[in-house]
Amino acid sequence: MKKNFQVPVTILLALIVIISGFNGYAKGEDVLLASVDYVDYKFTELSNRISQITITGGTSTTTTTTTSTDPNVTLRVDNVEKQVGAIETNLDAIDSKISFLDQVTLDLSDGSVWQIVELDAGISIYATDTSEIILRSGTAKVIGNKLNEGLSDVTVGTDLKDGTSLTSNHLIIIPRGDGRGVKAVTRCFVMYKGLYYLQ
Repeated sequence: MKKNFQVPVTILLALIVIISGFNGYAKGEDVLLASVDYVDYKFTELSNRISQITITGGTSTTTTTTTSTDPNVTLRVDNVEKQVGAIETNLDAIDSKISFLDQVTLDLSDGSVWQIVELDAGISIYATDTSEIILRSGTAKVIGNKLNEGLSDVTVGTDLKDGTSLTSNHLIIIPRGDGRGVKAVTRCFVMYKGLYYLQ
């Protein structure tokens, strides 16, 4: 236990010397003052003493270098440096993946590309803006808005009212994101272009 306290004790003694010197040098009439030069001098003196302390074989000794001569300490430092390097590499890889996912999310959410969306039976897909949808498989029905307005089947040029079944492979336009969408009666796959949410 003695060897573990030698460095802190040395530093503590150095601080006591500075404080006692400070008191003796700077005492004036009821006020404690010290010049900047004196504080700088004592700080430099303390820094020099600390820099002469090194760890050698688990004990504190006063030398003229701060490099450890203990091979175990050197090995530990090397291991820590390798681990830090590995962490930095992992962080760079994670940052690249996040950037890629951000771009993918942007591409999907801006409504400029067709997306394949799977809908389980009973799940509804609602448009948040003007959108396009094509039923690829399964059975689905139109969800109208509160004004009973439906969707547009542009493949045959007809309006689809609330509750109407969609025809597979027909291009359907959802005019506005005002509560209109499509509800899956059975498990469905649809192609969708635009912004949406599921419920």
